[in-house]
Amino acid sequence: MANQVEAYLGATGDEALAKRLVPGAQWDPFGFVDAVESAMHNGQHVDALQNIQRLEFESLVASFLA
Repeated sequence: MANQVEAYLGATGDEALAKRLVPGAQWDPFGFVDAVESAMHNGQHVDALQNIQRLEFESLVASFLA
């Protein structure tokens, strides 16, 4: 998950969000929840977070099908 999110955010150029969600190259699900809660209040990163949620869901489905 960390690699997918880093690649996606690297392509979008959102280094600040990448540092928040993938500190030390490790996926931080709690950081993701915090970022979503912040986005609810300030509207920042909504599109990026929705795409990351899609990546997370696709990863979950892939693990079930493996």
